[in-house]
Amino acid sequence: MGSKFRSLTTYNKALTSLGVLIDGFEAQKYLELDETDGADLSGAAEEIARMKPDLRMPYLGTQLRQALDLLEKAKD
Repeated sequence: MGSKFRSLTTYNKALTSLGVLIDGFEAQKYLELDETDGADLSGAAEEIARMKPDLRMPYLGTQLRQALDLLEKAKD
């Protein structure tokens, strides 16, 4: 699932997950505006937003939790 999404950094996975969970397809428009990684973020958001909602929601929830755990560990 989501080769574009899997190729993102941990931080960008968290950002994309949160964006798609909140805004669905609209997230790609906002993420595209990122000056550095906009194309990657937007492409990953589009890819994930196309998943069926009953698969997308738990998948993104899991991805967000994993990304936040990794970011928290890196902070220590």
